[in-house]
Amino acid sequence: MGGGVDTGKTTLNQCFVVDSPQDLLYCDEVNPWSGQSQSKLFGSAPLPADFLVSFAYQNLSGDDFDANLLYSSAQLQAEPNGLSRGTAGGGSISVPLVAPNSLRVDRITRLDFRVSKVINYNRFRFQINFDAYNLVNISSVRSINSSFGSRWGFPNTIIDPRLLQFGGQIDF
Repeated sequence: MGGGVDTGKTTLNQCFVVDSPQDLLYCDEVNPWSGQSQSKLFGSAPLPADFLVSFAYQNLSGDDFDANLLYSSAQLQAEPNGLSRGTAGGGSISVPLVAPNSLRVDRITRLDFRVSKVINYNRFRFQINFDAYNLVNISSVRSINSSFGSRWGFPNTIIDPRLLQFGGQIDF
């Protein structure tokens, strides 16, 4: 049996102007302890009649997501109080509506499990495995749409569903 806990806090300070005063917006970012904490536990044990059981448990912090509003060059020119010109090269500008690391999806919890039967025959060793990934079938969100609009906050990906698998191994 083994496992561990990992945590930390990250501070990023880029409060100086190089290209634009907009660089000062949210220039002091803090990723909190809760945003970087994770715990993992794993183990295996032999059972009578040449059976083996093993598991792996993970509890991970959810990713952060933003709310970014994208303005095209044409939209900036059309705004009554906007720019009188478009962006350089006719591109677009992404405007952050919330501070970085202020929005976060829920934590991800996952439990994987394996049962194996070992059969020895002459010089051969057969191992038959039954695996259950995401055993409790939790559908935690892994990433969220950060572009502000009608789909903002909708999940892009969720954790894989429960997966049951049979397998084997032959040693000779």
